[in-house]
Amino acid sequence: MNLGREDVDVDGIRPLDARLAILGASSDHLIVDATEADHSIVVGDEIVFSLNYSALLAAMTSPYVAKRPLHVTPG
Repeated sequence: MNLGREDVDVDGIRPLDARLAILGASSDHLIVDATEADHSIVVGDEIVFSLNYSALLAAMTSPYVAKRPLHVTPG
């Protein structure tokens, strides 16, 4: 999957792994520096981001972003 400025407010996302850094983005691709990661990141690996409100709003209204509901058991 690719992610870029057309899908999300890139300035409003941050990798949860602090060793990763966003270097830039085009309309449809995000460039992440993973040289400091504790393991090799390869094609197909998942990178998790936190989103601020504007990034979440853009992602949720983008027709190009797949949405998958999470089912949480009350606890």
